[in-house]
Amino acid sequence: MDTYVTDVLIERLSQPDALDVFNVDDSDDVQAAQRELAGLQAELTELRAAKRAGWISLGSFLEFEPDLLARIDVAQQRALPIAVPPLVADLAGPSARERWVALTLPQRREVIRVLCTVKVHRTRQGARTFDPATVTIEWHYARRPQ
Repeated sequence: MDTYVTDVLIERLSQPDALDVFNVDDSDDVQAAQRELAGLQAELTELRAAKRAGWISLGSFLEFEPDLLARIDVAQQRALPIAVPPLVADLAGPSARERWVALTLPQRREVIRVLCTVKVHRTRQGARTFDPATVTIEWHYARRPQ
């Protein structure tokens, strides 16, 4: 499994657009998300005030609040500026495999921690060979939609 995850990571870091994808510096997008977040938080404050004042029922409040909180969570993530550590920036490019080999184990773990989350799923009972379908790699950085 370690070899599989390493190969996927190095393949992605070797792509010509790796720095563009992993080094997201969309100041306009961050500012837009911050404005959206402020608006959603104001909407939540108004919703809570309306409930306290008795203008809306508990049922209505409970109908709208969870969706609004979920939208706030998403906006909070998008509102954070993203900066890729120099270790990752130095690793990206056509020589990613050679650079990876030169890293220490703690550095490799840091790169994986920064770039992705690896989830290992249960295999079928009695399986004796590695099945890549049992591993999910969720990238932490991806270009935001335009």
